[in-house]
Amino acid sequence: MRELEIHEIESIGGADMHLVENLAAGVTAGATAGYIFFGPAGAALGTVGGVVAGMWTSILGG
Repeated sequence: MRELEIHEIESIGGADMHLVENLAAGVTAGATAGYIFFGPAGAALGTVGGVVAGMWTSILGG
């Protein structure tokens, strides 16, 4: 049995891995930038913005 590389996995439990990757990247970037510029409240808003950006990236084929 061979091991799969992360980029070879298309879905886990029905979740689209491209969506998961885009959400993770968006949330990480949004929360980090928000916290740096505006503190904890900015991190919360950045997280929400990251989720929205990740969803749109997945919808538009990113």
